[in-house]
Parts: sequence; structure tokens; C-alpha cells
Amino acid sequence: MRNRRHARQAVPVPSLALALTFAGGCASHERPASTPVPSLADLQSRADHNDPAAQIALGERYFNGDGVKIDEPRAARLFQQAADQGSALGRTRLADCYISGRGVPIDTTRAAALYARAAESEGGGGAHGGGLPEAQFALGNCYEKGIGVAKDLPRAAVLWTRAADNGFAPAQFRLGLYYKSNESGAPAPDLTAAAGWFERAARQGHAGAQANLARCYQKGEGKPKDPEAAYTWSLIAMSNGAPLAQRVRDAVAKDLTPGQIAEAQRRAAGFTPLKPETPQILLQPAHP
Repeated sequence: MRNRRHARQAVPVPSLALALTFAGGCASHERPASTPVPSLADLQSRADHNDPAAQIALGERYFNGDGVKIDEPRAARLFQQAADQGSALGRTRLADCYISGRGVPIDTTRAAALYARAAESEGGGGAHGGGLPEAQFALGNCYEKGIGVAKDLPRAAVLWTRAADNGFAPAQFRLGLYYKSNESGAPAPDLTAAAGWFERAARQGHAGAQANLARCYQKGEGKPKDPEAAYTWSLIAMSNGAPLAQRVRDAVAKDLTPGQIAEAQRRAAGFTPLKPETPQILLQPAHP
């Protein structure tokens, strides 16, 4: 029971896709501030008429307690309804439930199978080979950890690469770590590839990638050594919730003139994340 309670407290939607990544996350389906939020009644009506997007959106509200009382079994049923209609995102959300034991009993084998179907599905949103990038990333994490499948780091890297090529920032960040490290089963470090993946994720607003990119510029690892760029990216990362980037900022500050520091501060203040490369799945309210 202790593990079950811990899972309930620690694993939000999307669970595995974010819980098994490293510092600095990136929500996969954030709604822009200008997008109207459908009413609960609107979502329920659409869900009752077998609209999978509405079933997922309503399920997420019940899963997270967004304007309603948390009801994880109801959320899982809604995700199941969407999955039964072939929705890649519905399968991914249902897999999130099975991986965490929220709303359904824990079943990691079934979760991995659902991620696999979503990762290969047509119309999943991926431009490079189809499939849902979030599911590709989550399935890669399953192979990395041996959750529901046999542990296989090279297979995990293939799946992360598919998700990263499809623009999913957490996968780009994870590939940066993969190419930078000496993980068992990983290829020899490739700092240029690592820095490239960090930069793609950093420009989408991924805090962990921003902090790592700052370090790349600080150390000259995969990028030309550039204290001013390191200072800039460290400020961006710190403002985005990565306090450890302060170490990079403090380390490179002594190599910069007051004018360079001011310019780095100006660039950091003006930073705007790029539009996410992965297509966002948004649900518009119904029009009368």
C-alpha cells in the first residue's frame, strides 16, 4: 500500500513520459492562454457522443481534479473509450494509468503494449514515420528501465530518436544526455550531437536542456567555448525553474565584462520559446 500511495502522489498525467525523464520537464499538450477552455458540460456532451478528443480532455480533468473532484477510475474509463476508437493519445493516457496504478490496477506489460500501439499508430501526429511522439518517448523509457518489456537501451534510443525527430522536447533532452554520457549500452560520447539535441529542446523552453546547453558553452563541449552564451542560457534556465544553472552563471561571470553581462541579461530577458515542434492537440469549445 505504501508504494501505491506514493505513485498516486508522484505521477501526474502524462506520467511515464515526464516521471522517467530527468530534471526539467516540458508539458506535451499545454493550452495557449488565448485558447478558450471548453465547459465541463460541453466536454461531457461530446464525450457522450463518442468524441475521443473530448473523452481524453474530460478524463484528464477527472484525473487531475481540474474543476472537478478527482475520480481516477472514471478518468481511466474515459481514456479506455478513446483508446477503443483508435485514439493514439487515448491509448497513451490509458497506459499512463496502468503504469502508475491510478484508476486501474498496475499492469506494466499492458501499459508498454498500449504505448507501443500509440507509438506506431497512423495519424499520431509524428511527421517522421507516424506515431505519437509522447508515446514513442514513454515506450523508450520503458525499454530503458525494463518496465513491462525487457531492458534494451539501444531500442530505447531508437524510440527517443523518433520522438525527438518528431519535435518532442523531452525526448530531445533525453537524447542529449544519452549522447553526452557513458551509460552502459550507449555509444561513445558524441558531444556535438548532445549539444545539438540540447539546443533544439532548449529553444522550445525545456529548462533542463537550457541548463545543459549553458554548460556546453561554458566547457566548450559540442559548442565553441562562449562565456557570454553560457551566461545567457544559464539565466534563461534559472528563470524557467532550473536553479542549478546558477553554478554556470557564477562560473563564467568572472570572464565577462560588465557590458557583456548586460548584453547577456538583455538577450535572456528577450528570450521567447519557439512554438513546440510537436503538433499540439487542442479541443475547442463547441459553437452554437
